[in-house]
Amino acid sequence: MIKLSTSSTWSDEDTAQTLYYGDPNAKSILEYKDTIHSSSSNMHDLDEEEEITPHYMNISLSSADDIAHVVLFYAPWCPHCIGYKMTYIQLEAEINRRSIGTRIYFHAISCTLNEDICETYDIDSYPTAVGWSSSSDYNDIKEIGAFLNEGEMSAHSIAEDLQFEIAQEEIHFDEPETSFSNSQDQKDYERDKIQWGKESAKRKKDSYEYEHSINERYHNAAVSFAYAMQTSVFASAGRLDDQRILALRDFFNLMDWATPMTWNIRKILLQDLLYRFDDVVLGKNALRRSIQHHLETSFAKNKKGQELLWGHIDESFGAEKIYSKRRKIVKGLGGESDAQEVNISGAIKENSSWSKACTHGDVFELSGYTCGLWEMFHILTLGSSQSHNQLYGFRKGHIVSQKEVAFTIRNFVSSFFRCNICRDHFLTVYDSCGHAHCTRLTDELPLFSSEINSSLTNEDFSDSALPGMEAALWLWEVHNSVNLRLMREAAQRDRRELSLEEKTAARFPTVNMCPSCWLGEDLKSFDSHEVSKFLLKWYWPSPPEKEVNQLIYGYRDIEKGTSLSC
Repeated sequence: MIKLSTSSTWSDEDTAQTLYYGDPNAKSILEYKDTIHSSSSNMHDLDEEEEITPHYMNISLSSADDIAHVVLFYAPWCPHCIGYKMTYIQLEAEINRRSIGTRIYFHAISCTLNEDICETYDIDSYPTAVGWSSSSDYNDIKEIGAFLNEGEMSAHSIAEDLQFEIAQEEIHFDEPETSFSNSQDQKDYERDKIQWGKESAKRKKDSYEYEHSINERYHNAAVSFAYAMQTSVFASAGRLDDQRILALRDFFNLMDWATPMTWNIRKILLQDLLYRFDDVVLGKNALRRSIQHHLETSFAKNKKGQELLWGHIDESFGAEKIYSKRRKIVKGLGGESDAQEVNISGAIKENSSWSKACTHGDVFELSGYTCGLWEMFHILTLGSSQSHNQLYGFRKGHIVSQKEVAFTIRNFVSSFFRCNICRDHFLTVYDSCGHAHCTRLTDELPLFSSEINSSLTNEDFSDSALPGMEAALWLWEVHNSVNLRLMREAAQRDRRELSLEEKTAARFPTVNMCPSCWLGEDLKSFDSHEVSKFLLKWYWPSPPEKEVNQLIYGYRDIEKGTSLSC
């Protein structure tokens, strides 16, 4: 079986990157930790692209033993992986209860903690279940095993794929999902379900209304961008294929013209990636070096001397409440070599951590990844509505239509978002013209439309500007539908229907955040104009006019009132 590290070798940081280790409900699931550090933890040594040494799992598949292994590759940030956890635990119990003569070991491998192993087996989506057994054709651990969850994974399908025998169980389809000894127990259960719904609605509402600044939203977007670059771009060693190269270049270009010009990530990190793009796509090391360099060296303070978040956008807000240890870390960067290494590691950890606005104190801090990624997508779609951004992008030769913006995000998700179910849901929505984007988003270049106000800010937003906001509104609708689906799936796991209170709480913004966004007393629909205003205020800063002119006209001063021309 897989050799597990002893509990003393698991640090808090290791545990935070797993879903099963230390959970008393998952004692039968063998959480794996590689005894050789993954390459992600050794980024200081990434000087050149090197041939990757395969990291195979240490699994015994002796022909003398009737054993089988089921391995679930997952990421702790993946919503479906989190939701699937209890099902996987129950599946292990069922299979080992029903197996005849074969011992089946169930393993869990976090691909954030064991990146090299996942790369060795070309795992590029989560969750992925793979099986090996001594009695099947899949009996060589140095070869990929049987993919077990390409369809619906069950005890029967696993036994068939890995060729072992399980006992038949009589299924009573007319049995109630839950049995009760008396009517009072049933009443208590129904009351509990109502309470679960109220608690679920409150958690979602509180997560939306958690107080945080625009700096945190941009920082969380930056951290998720950096995390995606480090963990999701390269699924295996070697150069990216042409399709992924195109998707990555298009996404970088979209970030270049559709994000705020004052954003540090755009001004420095993104420009570095664009300049070195031909090298970046050759292998993961070059890309990681760029990300690591900026995580190590990007520190800034505002005029009040307050330290700023790594991905900050507004220098008027400090970050001392979030990064209480940053000052000590920065001060130590010029010290002894040993101390410097420790402080650099600390600085990287601080810079690459999501704020509580995304994690909400979750023990699995990586749950902030999807939150920050959505923040990035919202920023991009809102930025694409800004006429000065459109003109900048157009002058650089990019397609700045709303349709192209949505298509670029779609291709990024398709190529680089590894949560299998999440990705498939998003692509299904897009490819089926979900939320009417095929008719709402056009190839027209918005900057040439007289309907678009050329001076949009978060202080001034008129109804006439709504056509330029279609991509932003479409993505907002998609995001709300995703949140609603995730809440419905959580309710189904509790064997209950989603309550009306939960359906309302799933949609952003809440009534408290934007009373004018909601229509009618029943709160079943939104006013798109009011939502446009809110989204612009929530996500978009107002750049000084001088900086807008400098960006568009090649970094030279332009007198106020000069007309924009191509």
